[in-house]
Amino acid sequence: MNIIFADLNGAIQNILPIIPEKVHISTGENNETFQTLDGFVRLTGAKTLKEVSWDSFLPVNKNYPFQAFGSDLDGWNYVNFFENIHENNIPCRLIVTTSKKRLPTQRTVINTLVSVDSFEYETDKVGDINYSLKLTEFPSDKWSFLTTSLKALQQFQNLNIQSAARKKLIENGLL
Repeated sequence: MNIIFADLNGAIQNILPIIPEKVHISTGENNETFQTLDGFVRLTGAKTLKEVSWDSFLPVNKNYPFQAFGSDLDGWNYVNFFENIHENNIPCRLIVTTSKKRLPTQRTVINTLVSVDSFEYETDKVGDINYSLKLTEFPSDKWSFLTTSLKALQQFQNLNIQSAARKKLIENGLL
């Protein structure tokens, strides 16, 4: 599995270095039940926004053997990315793909804009960053103006996160 974060225009891409043990994905509908004279009636409602969350850690200036290829070695760059997204109320793109090792071709499981609902982190005794991340789907069809918003693009371009992730993804046939 690969988990990749990208800005709105795809210029900045970050491969998550450590794949979480579990990724929780939640979807649903706003269904309602009404009582009538003849009993209960169930009405299906609109689809809710998808929610994604996980707990993991970010290595700080280490290269573990199980670390994703093409990921940044400095976990603080990811902290800066998530904090900037959260503080500026800007969505980012979440891309979750299956590993090429398990399937003949890679499959995209999730490719959607998301907003950061919460990002909590702490450092451990070896200097790595343990974190918890909660994301909610961002309905891009209703907010398509954001993809061309000059302000949003400038905020992403001003982030101090540089990654060779896009180049390495292309080199490995992942993009």
